[in-house]
Formats: sequence, C-alpha cells, structure tokens
Amino acid sequence: MIMTKYKLSQNITITGFENYTDENIPQQLRIGNFILQNKIKDKEYIINSSIKYFIDKFLVPKTLEDIFKLIGTEVKDNSNELKETCSSFFNFLVDKNIIVAE
Repeated sequence: MIMTKYKLSQNITITGFENYTDENIPQQLRIGNFILQNKIKDKEYIINSSIKYFIDKFLVPKTLEDIFKLIGTEVKDNSNELKETCSSFFNFLVDKNIIVAE
C-alpha cells in the first residue's frame, strides 16, 4: 500500500511579525504568534506556535503516519487520542488547502 505524502502548499507562507506593518494587530497578539498568508485567497491569519509546530512538519513531504511517529516521539505520547487530534487537524488543513498531496 502506497501512503500519500503531503506538504505545505506553495501558496502558503508563515512569517513572524518582525516586518509586519499593520497597526490594527495589537502588540499582545504579536508575541509568540505568527502570520499564515494564503496567497490564493489573499488572506492572512494569526496562528499560534502549536499550529505552526504541526504545519512545519510538512515543510518536507511526509505521510500522516510519519507525522504520528514524529510527533509521538517528540512529545513522548503514542496514544490514540494524539492520533485522533492530529488526524482531525490534518483533515482541516487539507480541506483548507494549507497542506496538499505531493
């Protein structure tokens, strides 16, 4: 069985607030958060470090099973609950075309 590898869409960028000039974003939201920009929709979203942590796993194409193993090892938790949480968030990211099949 061939497992599909997924990667971060080329239409998505994630940056910090270092060079961000929009003054409508309060300073307290800038600390520890990042900007996810969707070039296709011409929209920006503020994401936290946990979301960035998960998305960053797809900078190099990986299967969802690879992600389970990698995160499970890093957080020392291989429970079904972790897999269910990762799967739900993964499905959301795929649905929004943030993560795409290779």
